[in-house]
Amino acid sequence: MKIANFSVILCLSITLFCVGAVQSQDMELSKDPNLNQLLNAVVVYAATSKVCENNDNNEMLVLVDRSFRHAENYNALTPTGKALSNNLDAWIKDISSRMTKDKLWMSCNDVAKQTPILKRAVDSFLGVIPQEKIEDNNESETSLDVLSKSDADQVFSLSYSEWRANVKMLKENNMGDYQCSKSQCTLLTRAPSMPHETAQLNVRSEYGIDKSRPERVVVTVIYDEGLGKTYWESIKALDVVLLFAKSIEELSPEYTVFGYLFRNFKEAPQLIFNIYQRGDFPELDKLSEKGILCPFNQNDESKHHSYICIRDKLIP
Repeated sequence: MKIANFSVILCLSITLFCVGAVQSQDMELSKDPNLNQLLNAVVVYAATSKVCENNDNNEMLVLVDRSFRHAENYNALTPTGKALSNNLDAWIKDISSRMTKDKLWMSCNDVAKQTPILKRAVDSFLGVIPQEKIEDNNESETSLDVLSKSDADQVFSLSYSEWRANVKMLKENNMGDYQCSKSQCTLLTRAPSMPHETAQLNVRSEYGIDKSRPERVVVTVIYDEGLGKTYWESIKALDVVLLFAKSIEELSPEYTVFGYLFRNFKEAPQLIFNIYQRGDFPELDKLSEKGILCPFNQNDESKHHSYICIRDKLIP
């Protein structure tokens, strides 16, 4: 089990306006902070893509327009956002005219690699079903690496009795604790999360009538101290979706995964991933194939997106 070093990924692929050539950092385009970040992100990517003369520049312009129309529909634009939304093409052209390839905040090659991830994240954020999968990029610092495919293969290969014996042995070797009932067994341990810090790592295997392998594996990472706790208490919604999009893709196509961040600023923030073996639950597979990354609830009260990746209540 691995937890990524978040001191490296604090500067995400959508770090906004990190060179002086592009306006000021995070222009106030929307009254909603999460939408504001999204609008700034798609604009700077569209401008950078234009400078790089990437093939997907027109698609980025469509993404910008769709994002602004979404904010406009919910009356969430500031006066600045409204004014700029009426002439998006000219605004992006103006921004790109003050950029040069040799002074971009990231290379044109990196922009091309990260754009598909941004597209899928925006689609999920807006509640729109994406029509494409994330490209199989090289190792990226935006990956959470909470559970690797090899880890998942190993856990899903164990029967209830084998998993119980495994976690019991870990406890006997002072490598953690465990809690078991008739239908599930949870490993409780700690794992590195940042330099000189650890996070609580729980891996729960749940079994149905057939005890030969689990029906679901739930991985929970609890950030109860230090920089990890601070990071997850301050991260914005779009960044969460971006991280989940890359990490969940790494377990495809063998596994169907849904994740969310539990955060209420009273308890320690938690990352929760529900993992299913592809084929066991076809309806869940279909949702995943449509691009849904986070647990979907018809009664969500969010004004801005349907697939909520940050929740203030734990989901059973």
